[in-house]
Amino acid sequence: MKRFHILNGDCLAEIFPKEIEGERIIWRECTVSEAEFFVNREKYLSKNFGAEEADYLNKVLSEFHRIKKITFDSEVYFWFEDDLFCQVNLWFLLKELPRNIEEVYVVLPTVKDEEKRWRGFSAHDSELLTESLQNAIKIDESDLNLVHELWNAFSAGDYETLKNLSHSEQKFSRKLREVIIANENRFNGQLIKQIRELPQNDFVELFKNFSEKYGVYGFGDLQLKKYLP
Repeated sequence: MKRFHILNGDCLAEIFPKEIEGERIIWRECTVSEAEFFVNREKYLSKNFGAEEADYLNKVLSEFHRIKKITFDSEVYFWFEDDLFCQVNLWFLLKELPRNIEEVYVVLPTVKDEEKRWRGFSAHDSELLTESLQNAIKIDESDLNLVHELWNAFSAGDYETLKNLSHSEQKFSRKLREVIIANENRFNGQLIKQIRELPQNDFVELFKNFSEKYGVYGFGDLQLKKYLP
């Protein structure tokens, strides 16, 4: 049986232990709003990005095609974290994975210190990454059905349905309720309020403080800048 590891970004790929067997696919995350890229690629690229960003998203697309070609007789491990950004990407990829693959797992970070939860795999060494793999969670049909519901509600901006789904029994998200609240905060003004309550003198300091206090969003620096005046 062939094994695939779908890794959440280049940073994880750089520290991923060589001893772990299997083919690696690097998911260079799209932002939450970039899902349209997969629906209408050419229109989206010409409308939203220059040449450098377009090249980046084309690399994303090439890895996406590799995922779509995974055969049923494979083991697939999704290495994703607890935050909103990671979870939305996980929902999307699980939704798009061929449904006849029986051995599907989610690998979540090993959290030994709750204060470091939102640092995800970046706080891991080889030993912790191996431990995370040993605790991989097998995804079943009910999980996949819920993923479809989550993605459909997310794509439609249906916050009420997302809230209802956040109480569902599932295994792939340890912070589903917090993630869904964070998603709504992006649109109801709460996120802007949270940012403005932090010192604004220096962006580096702002980003550090935001990441420590509101790591549930999983924002990189460019994403945070989109919410600044």
